[in-house]
Amino acid sequence: MQDKKNRDIVDSQGNVIKSIKDNKTKQFLKDNVWNILSTGLATTITLVEMINLVISKNFSVSCSNFYGIDGKYFDGTEMFENKLIFIFCALALFAYPFIFSYINKKMNSKLYVIFTFIITVYIMFFQNLSYTINLIEIIPWAWLRRFIDNYATIGVFLIVDIVIAYFIIIRNFFWKNKKYSVCGKIILAIALILYVLNVAIGISIKINYEIADKKEYEVIEQNRAIVSNYDGKFVVMSCEIQDETIILKKGTYSLEDMTGVSITYHKYEKVICE
Repeated sequence: MQDKKNRDIVDSQGNVIKSIKDNKTKQFLKDNVWNILSTGLATTITLVEMINLVISKNFSVSCSNFYGIDGKYFDGTEMFENKLIFIFCALALFAYPFIFSYINKKMNSKLYVIFTFIITVYIMFFQNLSYTINLIEIIPWAWLRRFIDNYATIGVFLIVDIVIAYFIIIRNFFWKNKKYSVCGKIILAIALILYVLNVAIGISIKINYEIADKKEYEVIEQNRAIVSNYDGKFVVMSCEIQDETIILKKGTYSLEDMTGVSITYHKYEKVICE
């Protein structure tokens, strides 16, 4: 006999071997999986397009205010795509140590565990260095830049990366059932806090990037800076270069052909638009 809530598996004598409860939510998902996926995909695409529109418009307005140029010459689509790719990569880099740990359990190879440990440390260290460099570039105080920009900071992040990789990869494979000591918990907690803090700041810097933060410019004949492309031509502004500072003449711009010009690319320490 079967009711609405339970389904019983019985033997030939009518004895219950296993009782299975109906899961209405699970059954609903099975019956409507394609509808859910198609609706979710459509919603995601619409949401992404709306965010793209908002970011692009905001970028155009920001460029117009900063350079003193009509916003129609600036397209923020590329910036949106760059931010989207960066967020995806950042999330992937945050998740891969746990993916490696899962694969190690399936592979059950000590050599592979050591290999993934080394790769994990290398990627995490490279990631931390990239975020730290971005942080140093936006710090306005010279004393704080000197405090962070040294070998001690590099050493700290290397130790942090080794500690995290050890607990997630090595310890989780060789001593999985061993309880964490109080000291081990404290060390892991400190390492995770430093790592997450650095990653969070790095992502925040990239997400909140404004045109005023731009330091790299292409310059034509040392007196005209390229600020955008429009309708197959360069949008250029009059500029003056003083050592590592570029001074853009706000509101003075023209359109120039992309061919037959000599272009110099440089990263300046200071950008002034006035």
